[in-house]
Amino acid sequence: MSERDLRVLISIGFLVGFALLLPVLGFFPAAVLFLTTHMLFLGIRSPLTIIVVCVALLGIAWVLFQRFLGVPLPHGMLF
Repeated sequence: MSERDLRVLISIGFLVGFALLLPVLGFFPAAVLFLTTHMLFLGIRSPLTIIVVCVALLGIAWVLFQRFLGVPLPHGMLF
């Protein structure tokens, strides 16, 4: 197994973890955790970049789903 294959499997593991945490934490906390850990795994170390990407993607998701489509994002037991 090459390093590239291992990186793909770890990325799939991040997605599975996100799916498992979604009902517990809710969309926003689980997405922030997923995005942050995955960006760190991919080598993005700038806190400003991580914050900007998280805020931008979650803002776009909120506007697109809740405001534009009227579909609520999943809530968890904690949020």
